[in-house]
Amino acid sequence: MDKFYKYRVLIILICIVAVGSFLRLYNAEKWMHYELDQVRDYKVVHTAIEKGITYLPLQGPRAAGSVVLPDAEEYGYGGKTTLRLGPLFYYIEYFSAVIFGDTPFGSITLIIILSILSIPIFYLLIIEFFDKKISLGMTAIFATSLFLVSYSRFSWNPNLIPFFLLTSLFGLLQVVKFQKNKGGWWLILVGVLFAFLSNMHFLALIAFGIISVTFLIISRPKIPIKFWIASIAIFIVFNIPLIINDVKTRGENTKAFIVSITTSNKGDNSFFEKVIREVLIFSRYNWISITGHQRAEIPIIKSDEIICDNNCKEGLVYGILSLMILFLGFIRIIFLYKKTQDKQRRNFLLLMLIWAGGVSILYLPLVYDFVGRFFLLFIPISIIFVGIILHEIQSFKYGNFIVNTIILALIGSNFIFTSIYFYELKQSSVDMNFDNRSDYILGEKTRITYAQISEIFDYMILIQKKNDFPIFLHGQSEFERVFRKFNYEENILRRIPRDLNPLYKDANYFFIIRTQSDFKRTLKNYRKAFEIIKEKNFGTLTIYHVKPKEEFITGQKVEFAKFKYTDPVFAKHRQVRYLWHQIFSGCRYDYMTKKCEKK
Repeated sequence: MDKFYKYRVLIILICIVAVGSFLRLYNAEKWMHYELDQVRDYKVVHTAIEKGITYLPLQGPRAAGSVVLPDAEEYGYGGKTTLRLGPLFYYIEYFSAVIFGDTPFGSITLIIILSILSIPIFYLLIIEFFDKKISLGMTAIFATSLFLVSYSRFSWNPNLIPFFLLTSLFGLLQVVKFQKNKGGWWLILVGVLFAFLSNMHFLALIAFGIISVTFLIISRPKIPIKFWIASIAIFIVFNIPLIINDVKTRGENTKAFIVSITTSNKGDNSFFEKVIREVLIFSRYNWISITGHQRAEIPIIKSDEIICDNNCKEGLVYGILSLMILFLGFIRIIFLYKKTQDKQRRNFLLLMLIWAGGVSILYLPLVYDFVGRFFLLFIPISIIFVGIILHEIQSFKYGNFIVNTIILALIGSNFIFTSIYFYELKQSSVDMNFDNRSDYILGEKTRITYAQISEIFDYMILIQKKNDFPIFLHGQSEFERVFRKFNYEENILRRIPRDLNPLYKDANYFFIIRTQSDFKRTLKNYRKAFEIIKEKNFGTLTIYHVKPKEEFITGQKVEFAKFKYTDPVFAKHRQVRYLWHQIFSGCRYDYMTKKCEKK
């Protein structure tokens, strides 16, 4: 008992990490989210495992949207181009696949491990200010948060933002804490972490750039110049692949990045409307982050009219409570910063203020394009705001009881909603009735799991093996490509032509749609050319085995060639992403031949 008392904090922290690990690993392979971005990323990693590490690309995933470069035609390609992140996310997935197996789940196992490690790192960050009890309570909320659990169970580059952001922020505090040589080594580590963070999302690059520069200018740590130079140099070194690719494409990615941040779509909304919209978004996602409950709402203002529909009335209490937490948390941090004398605790509060304020300002122009993953940059500060409020409540009469009750209530709430989420994932393969009210975390219209996709794919292959005919399919956009690329080396699946020409007699045709979708409206003109052979339900997805009507059959016998790897080809509107083996060979991509040619 004496040993437990001595090591109770460590033991409790280990238990919290264990619970967080369970929530992130429980049936993770069967239930993982696996759609367009995930199958795309795995294809990149799998090719490198099969062909060799030099088949990894020098750029990472594509950033959302496209931009127009006015001078692009001078270099032989169209003005519209893609914007890409650095490749470090792919490299993490590659080493995960090397260690844990060349499977979709093997490639994400390291991502789950890093998300688990973010739990103790969060504790190390907040213990810089809070006492052990509140630090453990906030860490438990962090570990059980449905928002963070959801984003830690599958592969996507934004999912690693919490780990690299928290480690980078913790590193900044150590820089100003130790200063001189020891602080300098921490500065170098921050340079490494920032390189990885910047490869996860461009908003993370901008946000942490603002936070770190502002914090270091205000705190002015006394670090020898050699460490500043080394930190910047190591950041550049980790981004060398991105730089090399940009040299090969005449700076296309850099130009695209500059254009994207200088010509953002401002829309017709006024500054006031954007502020109101951001208040709504932050209240909603703050409540989800700390409770797992997704129904927090506040009224919206349109044309000088305050509107509160049924959803708003249902969630108004939660929305107001969430806003109070955000407001009180921010105000109390300002008050405590002025009041606190301890230098390191002041540095913590200063960093939190810059973090909260910087991200809020950064998101203001983006509020009408806001998606759930953006809040990964803010969610730790949401939990810290709760901690700030509990820190003040502790001094009240019965303060400890109130604090304990609130912490347990928030943990319990997250457990309840995480259990509901897991139940939905479990039922997705068998239950057709899913409540598809807005899912603000992942934005899913319905629950679809990797196991469910595997079952449907196997069903199509089983039919194919009986007649040895090729497979054609049509599905809704968010998952159709997943089936065509699911096992593309062994089973080549093609899309049914939109113009229904050609159609073949000796071929297997399938429609795959969400069970709750309108069959007639979803399939539109496809229906007229096919007869349904069999309908089979897989829970939230339904597959229709169909055959073309005689009058629509226009093609002769079709045979699919076996898969043969070729390097990626790029259209004129898409930036070239070189592979390492192309760099080593000294070739340059030619848009006319669509090959990397030596000149």
